[in-house]
Amino acid sequence: MRLGPGDRNFHILYQICAGLSPQEKLDLKMNNAESYHYLNQSEVFTIQGRSEAEEFKITRAAMDTMGISSREQESIFRVVAAILHLGNVVSVPCFISILVSVLLSHTPSRLSCWCDCLLASQVPE
Repeated sequence: MRLGPGDRNFHILYQICAGLSPQEKLDLKMNNAESYHYLNQSEVFTIQGRSEAEEFKITRAAMDTMGISSREQESIFRVVAAILHLGNVVSVPCFISILVSVLLSHTPSRLSCWCDCLLASQVPE
């Protein structure tokens, strides 16, 4: 996925980076929008006069209004986070390199962040 100069990706991707609570960011291993390949290609992270965090509050309120439970919202946000993390695993050679670095260093990698998010989204009811 490539963005043209000045283009932005889906608004929810920026909103989730800016609007999650500190605990949610920790749980999902989320960073700022600049950290994600799907978002940092155009270098446009903000829109003048718009707060992504405030927009995220509006999005959550809309989900509440539509009857989407907190648990379902959490699952949705986990999938969105997993997509952002997966975007940072860009190729098979990179994938292999990440696996090797995980095995050698015992530190979290982009791939492990993706796996954690995706697996946690499959919590039984």
